[in-house]
Amino acid sequence: MAKNSYYRKIKTLFWQDSKVSEEMNINERYFFLYILTNPHTNLSGLYEITKKQMADETGFSKDELNELINKLVSLKLIKYDSKCNEILIINWSRYNWSTSDKLLKGVGNELLYVKSSELFNNLKEYLTNTDFSLEVNDINTISISYNYKNSRNKNENIEEEGEGEKRIRAMTKKKNDLPFYSELKLNNQQLSNVAKITGVELNDVVNSYDEIKANSFQLSTGEFIDSEEDFINYINSKFKTGREYSSKNLPFY
Repeated sequence: MAKNSYYRKIKTLFWQDSKVSEEMNINERYFFLYILTNPHTNLSGLYEITKKQMADETGFSKDELNELINKLVSLKLIKYDSKCNEILIINWSRYNWSTSDKLLKGVGNELLYVKSSELFNNLKEYLTNTDFSLEVNDINTISISYNYKNSRNKNENIEEEGEGEKRIRAMTKKKNDLPFYSELKLNNQQLSNVAKITGVELNDVVNSYDEIKANSFQLSTGEFIDSEEDFINYINSKFKTGREYSSKNLPFY
C-alpha cells in the first residue's frame, strides 16, 4: 500500500439513492465514486484537483470530463471552481464528519488553504442547515463546531431539562470520550437473538448491523451503539417507530 494512503467510506446506500440509480449512467456513477474516493480528497470535502489530474486518473477525455462535472453539478452533488481547480462535495460532512473535536480541528486547518472564496462560502452556507457551524475568527483561524443544542432540539420526544438532559448527554457521547470503548461485535447467534427479541426479520437485522458497522457504529444523532442492548433499541426504533434512523428516508447524497 502506498505511503500516506487513506480509506474513504462509501455506504451501501449509495447504490439505492435515486440520483445514482435513476439519474446517472455508468460513466457518471463511476466518476462520482472517483470524486468521493480519489487520492486528492481530504477531511473537509473541499479539495484541489485539476481536470488534467481527473483525466489521467479516470481515463476520460477533457470533453467527457466537462460533461460529467456539469451533470454532477446539475444534480447538486458537487460544485467546481475551474479558476481555482477546487471541488466541493456538497453533503460530505453528513457522512464523513463526527463530533470529534480532533477531526473538526483538522477540517478547520484544511480550510485555511482553500483558494476559492465561492466554494468556501458555499460550504459555510450549507453548514447553516446542519448541526455543524463554520466560523472565521481571523485570517489564520477557521473553526468548525458541532451544535449540540440544535441537535437536541430535533429530538421532539426528549425533555429539555432534568432526566431528559441526562439522556441527551448520553446520546451525544463521543467515541474519544470513552476510554474503554470497543466497537460492537455481534456474532450470528447474537444477531438471531436480536431478531427474535424484536420480531424483525433476521435479514433486516443483519443488513442494519452491516450499515452501522460501516459508519463505525455512530448514528446521525452523534450517538454510538456500543452494546447489544443499544443495538436492540436501535432495531426497535428503526423498524417499529419509524424514527429518523430509517435509511429509506435519508438519501445518500
